[in-house]
Amino acid sequence: VRCWGDNAFGQLGTGTVLNSLVPIPVNGINTAVAISAGYGFTCVLLDNGTAKCWGANDSGQLGNGMLLTTSVPVAVLKLSNLVTISAGFAHSCAIDVNAKLWCWGNNDAGQLGDGRLGVSPIPVAVVNIGPGRVTSVDVGLSQIRTCAVVNSSVKCWSSYGLDLIDGISDGTVATASPGRVDTYPYPSINCAVLINGTLPCWGTKQVNGDYVKYLSVMEGVTTAVDVDAGGSHSCVRLSDGTVRCWGVFNNMANFFRDPTPTLGYSSLSWTSSNTSIASVDTIGNLKALVSGTTLITASLNGISASTSVTVPANTPRCQNSCRLSC
Repeated sequence: VRCWGDNAFGQLGTGTVLNSLVPIPVNGINTAVAISAGYGFTCVLLDNGTAKCWGANDSGQLGNGMLLTTSVPVAVLKLSNLVTISAGFAHSCAIDVNAKLWCWGNNDAGQLGDGRLGVSPIPVAVVNIGPGRVTSVDVGLSQIRTCAVVNSSVKCWSSYGLDLIDGISDGTVATASPGRVDTYPYPSINCAVLINGTLPCWGTKQVNGDYVKYLSVMEGVTTAVDVDAGGSHSCVRLSDGTVRCWGVFNNMANFFRDPTPTLGYSSLSWTSSNTSIASVDTIGNLKALVSGTTLITASLNGISASTSVTVPANTPRCQNSCRLSC
């Protein structure tokens, strides 16, 4: 595993708190099969079914029985035979091979699901989740809730239930993701991929000064396979391997007033730094031409963001165009 970026809490796992502009190896992690980055901390699932975490630990989100931040990976206690892990704002969850769901870390809103309040630096079993098999869990960057898929129905829990919708708990859910929330009332977004490939999102939004529930289905999405709902933007992966994103570009306040999802690229300006390697059209469709690396930039109102795209040698080229992530 390699990590890069901010390292104020040791979340890069290098044994220091020095930032890095390039990917650098995490100390002692050589057998990871999955990774989940939370807010200031990171967790990995190892090939032997155990988990390790590192970084911020003020709420016990590392699961090692302590509340001390560490810049090197530490073992999550009690757990074995894990199949998936999800790190969030200050709590984490994992599912074992028996489909039992465990959570640990911050619990001031009951997000650990064990029927109690207060932090837990060791994993606790989620209770009252109902009969059936837990197939996925997503903490996202939510501060106050957790969502899981049980028997193809989405279940979310928190002591603040304002943003939870029952209308999609009908046996058609493949995966779900809660977005980040900050203050109460909680303008928020949650999304779920249904078995038929559609993408309903729900939560709370502000209407004329009041917070109301909403439930809307993403227009034009019929082949979704995975989703990640964030604090100011969200992304969905489609069955053809492409990714589409929506949300704010430079005005988070507007998103929190009305986070109802829409897809659109027409307001952005797209450029490629090397059009001989890959070109990008006016709505973000990327066309690979030859092997090499180019920088794709999206701009709006003087604000821009870029991503590096590498076209490997001997890979199939897009015959017409490929959708860039966002």
